[in-house]
Amino acid sequence: MFVQHPKLVSLFFLLLLLSSCSVERKLEGLWLIEKVQVGTDEMTPIARWTRINKDHSQSSGNGWLQHTVGSWEYNAKSKEMTLESTFGIEDEYGGFQVDFEGEKMIWTRTEDEHEVLVQLSKINELPIAPANLLMGVWKQTDSKKGQEDYLFFRWSHIVVKGKVGEGRQFGMYKTHPHTNEIEIIYFGDDLEHEKWKYRLEDNNTLYLESLEDNKLLSFQRIDYIPR
Repeated sequence: MFVQHPKLVSLFFLLLLLSSCSVERKLEGLWLIEKVQVGTDEMTPIARWTRINKDHSQSSGNGWLQHTVGSWEYNAKSKEMTLESTFGIEDEYGGFQVDFEGEKMIWTRTEDEHEVLVQLSKINELPIAPANLLMGVWKQTDSKKGQEDYLFFRWSHIVVKGKVGEGRQFGMYKTHPHTNEIEIIYFGDDLEHEKWKYRLEDNNTLYLESLEDNKLLSFQRIDYIPR
């Protein structure tokens, strides 16, 4: 019968602990999710980030929006990291296997028989999503002569569509997490609904292309509300 020497057992657990501490230090920091692949499909969200803190708290979000807080644990023996969301639903797929390739961190696991790969890189500040740059007041540059139209996207996801001399219309907007698409629903009896593809140039020029009739509108960023 083989009997393990107590010193060898202690050494093994000491090495395991040191290995865990070394990996945990590498895990800590602010990370940008560069790539998400599910099976053969790439499903990378726009400006998605996760922050892993030394005190085993974690948070994540998209662009300037933080939408998740919780905790994390790392198992050195299985090389698996589990993330728990304080206010979210339980992750039915469990933790991720963690590996490092140079400066990149790689998470892998299986979800519904699909292999999932997440590639992350460390960053110093929150990434800016194109949707963040929509916020503000935009004057329509292709309005009819003598007509002054504008859109005002507020941080609260309220949008104001204004026509000087005619009044304002209020609604709500939602941006797609994976594509540069925006959906607007205006308040009122008929709940007017619009879907656009948006494009920004130099952060000060906005183009909206209708996904329903290919209509194209252009806007310029301004720092006032037309009256």
